[in-house]
Amino acid sequence: MQPVFLRVAALAWAGLSLLLALHWFVELGMVGFPDGYVTTFARATGPLLHILATACLGQGLYFLFRGLSARDLQCEASACGF
Repeated sequence: MQPVFLRVAALAWAGLSLLLALHWFVELGMVGFPDGYVTTFARATGPLLHILATACLGQGLYFLFRGLSARDLQCEASACGF
């Protein structure tokens, strides 16, 4: 029962992370649309948001791989709160 729950939780977390990363990459791609003007705030926060979106994408891919891998997921006692 526990490996099934962990697998579903990992896949759900991967889906949410990938959707969030997709949202931020689309948002960053639309900066300056339609007139091409990029505000100073967008210029200042753009690189940090790219790092955040890339980290979110990496996390999503990691949990997708872990959720779909053939090995059983093991829950350590400290990580599961036991």
